[in-house]
Amino acid sequence: MQATTTVPLIDLALFLYGSEENKKKVAKEVFDACTDIGFFIVRNYESILPREKIDRMFKDLKDFFELPLSVKSAYKGSHNRGYFTIGEENLTTVYTELNSVLVNKELGDYKEGIDLGREIDSKDPEYGLPFRSNNKWPTEQLGQLWKDNAIDYHECAAKLSRTIMRIFAIGLKLEENWFEDKMNKPMIVTLSTCP
Repeated sequence: MQATTTVPLIDLALFLYGSEENKKKVAKEVFDACTDIGFFIVRNYESILPREKIDRMFKDLKDFFELPLSVKSAYKGSHNRGYFTIGEENLTTVYTELNSVLVNKELGDYKEGIDLGREIDSKDPEYGLPFRSNNKWPTEQLGQLWKDNAIDYHECAAKLSRTIMRIFAIGLKLEENWFEDKMNKPMIVTLSTCP
């Protein structure tokens, strides 16, 4: 296979509404993209994650990130939930051998964000493990609608993720739903900005 510098554009509608042959075609395109260039772009996903929900989430995040740092910091969570400030996360230290060009590997990432996921019951035996706690919502400053919009966005994004995992499964020549029981725990979405 010849390497490419063009990121492939994958038409999700062919997978969602096409024949079994189209599903296999899309899965092969994704497999090739992942093994050749390592990335792909998905289009025609709006039946799962409508554009208006994305736009609404961007507007809501803008409102959140414009809050004073002292207010945002009150929403720091635990177990990979809640607000994080510029420099608090440092993904450059995860694979230091791959980041040899960096002069200061201890310098944190230039982004701030908020990690959100599906709420889980505090009586769940896994509650308190990484990714297994509840969110800290800025409803006092931004209202209940902000929380409702974020939950709605998260559910749609999770559904899109599960659809892409079905494509991965077919591309790997597994049963289409092979990953489904591996994605039954709350998923996290990181919503971030680089100021």
